[in-house]
Amino acid sequence: MSAFDGLPQALRTLCVRDGRALQDIAHASRISPAMLSSYMTGRETPTLKTLEKLLDGLKLRLEDLAGALEEVQGHGRRRPARSADEDLVLGFPRQEVEKIFMEQLVRLGLEPKRKAEEKANPPAKPRKAGKA
Repeated sequence: MSAFDGLPQALRTLCVRDGRALQDIAHASRISPAMLSSYMTGRETPTLKTLEKLLDGLKLRLEDLAGALEEVQGHGRRRPARSADEDLVLGFPRQEVEKIFMEQLVRLGLEPKRKAEEKANPPAKPRKAGKA
């Protein structure tokens, strides 16, 4: 069994929980409604980049997708909440997964998105010396 077995059903579950119309979710995710439908029915498989867009549009994290996949693969059983010491992504420590993900982004020539805190509080730009 692959870690992504049941991905279409997991995506459907996350979209239903979101409560918005699929067209609104697709728009927020910057993908077409037709492609979202294809991913949710299993006709197409999203790339990692597209999964990232979809999770951004749903305002979810990778852990939420992993939880939905586990529910689908476990036939609806919800896993118990994990403690902060067990912060795992698909069974691996979060920091390890994030490090590998960032390395892949750099290797592909993509710039990783800044975290929400960095966006809310950007570092101050240095001022140019000039007239006072």
